[in-house]
Parts: sequence; structure tokens; C-alpha cells
Amino acid sequence: MTVLLIDGVWGSATTQAYDNLLEALNMACLSPKTNYWHARTFLILLMRHGFASESAGEYTYPYCD
Repeated sequence: MTVLLIDGVWGSATTQAYDNLLEALNMACLSPKTNYWHARTFLILLMRHGFASESAGEYTYPYCD
């Protein structure tokens, strides 16, 4: 697990952590930063994890296989 310092800059460590999260959610084939529906799906999965107190990967996007 990568520990990120909050510095307000989207750098290489942030990009790597973001890519790791997309991979854990099985969303690597989507682009939440540029597509509204992908972003909506991404946020829904994040909420499910947060509300259930589960780590990323408990709920995954089913169509990127």
C-alpha cells in the first residue's frame, strides 16, 4: 500500500495510486476522468466500499474482463 502525502499536486505517486485503485475495482478499461458514466460508476463503487467498510476489490465493475 502506498502512503500519499496530501500536497494538492497530482503527481506520479497520485497517478500510480489512482491506477492501482482502478485495477482493484476492475475498472482499468474505463476512464473516469474523461467520461461521465465511468466517473459515476467509479463513485458508486467507492461509496459501496465506504458504506460497507470494505477494502477496494470487494465490489468490482463486472465488464472489464
